[in-house]
Amino acid sequence: MNSQDKPGNFVTLLQTAKVEIQGNGSQKVMARLLFDSGSQKSFVRSDLKQALKLKTIRKEKLLIYTFSKRQPKEKIYEVVALKINSQFPPYQSINIEAQASDEITGADIYANINPRLIQSILPASCLISYSYEKTNLQFQILLGADYLYNAMSGEARKIQKNLYLQPTLFGDTLIGQIFNPEDMKQMCALHVSSNAIQNDLKSLWEIDSLLMPNESPEMKPSDTLCNFGKELTITNNRYECPLQWKSPKVRETLGNNFEVAKKRFANLEKRFNHDESLFDRYNAVMKEQIQAGIIEMCSDECFIGYVMPHREVLRDSSSSTKIRIVYDASSKSGTNASLNECRVSGENLNPNLIDVILKFREHKIAFCGDIARAFLQIEVTKSDRNYLCFLYYKNCDKTLPVTMYHFNRHCFGVTCSPFVLAATIKTHIKKYKEKHPLASSNEMLNESLYVDDLFYGSSTIQDAFTLSSDAVSILKDANMNMRKFYTNSKELKNVWLNSNSDIETNEHSDNHLKVLGLVWNNLDDTLGIDLHSLLSNLNENECTKRNVLHTAAKLFDPSGFISPFLIRIKCLLKELWQLGIGWDEVFTGQIKENFQNWCKEIKDLQNLKIPRYYFPD
Repeated sequence: MNSQDKPGNFVTLLQTAKVEIQGNGSQKVMARLLFDSGSQKSFVRSDLKQALKLKTIRKEKLLIYTFSKRQPKEKIYEVVALKINSQFPPYQSINIEAQASDEITGADIYANINPRLIQSILPASCLISYSYEKTNLQFQILLGADYLYNAMSGEARKIQKNLYLQPTLFGDTLIGQIFNPEDMKQMCALHVSSNAIQNDLKSLWEIDSLLMPNESPEMKPSDTLCNFGKELTITNNRYECPLQWKSPKVRETLGNNFEVAKKRFANLEKRFNHDESLFDRYNAVMKEQIQAGIIEMCSDECFIGYVMPHREVLRDSSSSTKIRIVYDASSKSGTNASLNECRVSGENLNPNLIDVILKFREHKIAFCGDIARAFLQIEVTKSDRNYLCFLYYKNCDKTLPVTMYHFNRHCFGVTCSPFVLAATIKTHIKKYKEKHPLASSNEMLNESLYVDDLFYGSSTIQDAFTLSSDAVSILKDANMNMRKFYTNSKELKNVWLNSNSDIETNEHSDNHLKVLGLVWNNLDDTLGIDLHSLLSNLNENECTKRNVLHTAAKLFDPSGFISPFLIRIKCLLKELWQLGIGWDEVFTGQIKENFQNWCKEIKDLQNLKIPRYYFPD
């Protein structure tokens, strides 16, 4: 914690130092070091590990306990060896082993104090190892209890009532409270952690590991489906299963977040009042779901305390659903658990993304389709429905009071829903295969149905029609509607039209369809990169590390079509890290020129066309 809210303008200093880090070779870098006796292990940032080319000597599994949390997070860290050198005579050093971590702390730990104030209270012989002015350089080393006292070189000395001078191998350090007369206003600092950076990093790097197998699967898919199949029943010609709880008693930890949901709905009402068309579209979805039996009003007796807030997601690029209502099952109040924290996410049963794309490109005649409102086709066991409550207007009438509704079906936004959908479909396919052994059709649905989208093909019109018809028939028996078929073949499209199939017409789709992150043009049968989101938000003049990461993360290229182009921005991002550039610090010079040139070339990617079919005529 970096506390700056003490009365009387006292600022609390944490024990820090500026040191020189050295790897196995002669390369050295300056870094900020944080002493932390509350950590059993020492840590080094992963970008520093890469900059010094530190080799991993082993891996360790740690249980990480964060502030106010009783349950630890299990994580595997790479361990590296390094040397920490002092910048003061007699230039002592210590060798340590540290866990490599992407982040040491997300907080800006500094105390903006005039250096003259520090010097005025210190003995003349002191060599302070750190400047307490604000800096954009992040902490790159955390020295934990495993090595902390090896770095101490003497007894702590009291120099003010609550301020101590602690000699170390790296120079003298300060720890405790200091009065700052230049800052006469009361301060209260709140560090807000955002997931935006982590999400962008995940989008940028995880694509490189698409072909890598899961290192430690908990159980085989066959075991998972077997266990899930025991819970799956059929009610009124529709599959039904309970919520996937971590344990029977975990429900007791679920908190009452009614006030949180109430405030979130009040904010939604403000948007309704500001935009009447938004309310009309939102309300139309609610009415449709009530009529379909997906949601229903429930009595006060059904309320168990947990309520899911909800909001709109506008999708102007969609040919069918222009607005989607998303429910927040991660909402919680205080330290109580959220609904998502009480559930298991389940195994990822979707086929490998690369495999689906490769199979889609094998066939001369390609087609695709999707399941209408797939997540909403599976019933929730009645005893679990009251855990899926939310607030909305009674009878969908804006003039009536807000009341409680609950879901009768599994909904999008809940941790276990993707697993429930995939497991239900795979269980259905397996059961269907035993009754109707259509080998090719079952293989198609098992290996080329990604979440709710089907991508496949064939070498002949007849086979393609048979496969697509089988997909409709098999899923219809699960009360799921496979529709919006789309193809590169005019002949196949005519066959579909004559058979009254649900076709995605060119007038609605503009001949372009998103296919697993790529864009498929069915007229010339080519694949391209989806640039819509990137070009609409591109800002080449904002030369900060945050904007570079945000820009790079918007390019999704699962097949590696533009890897030579993407590697340039990744190298530029790595260079910014090695230079210690802060997230919002403006960079200049050659790096700025390289970034702006890269941005200007993005528009050229619109001309990129890769044949979908491997062997075009």
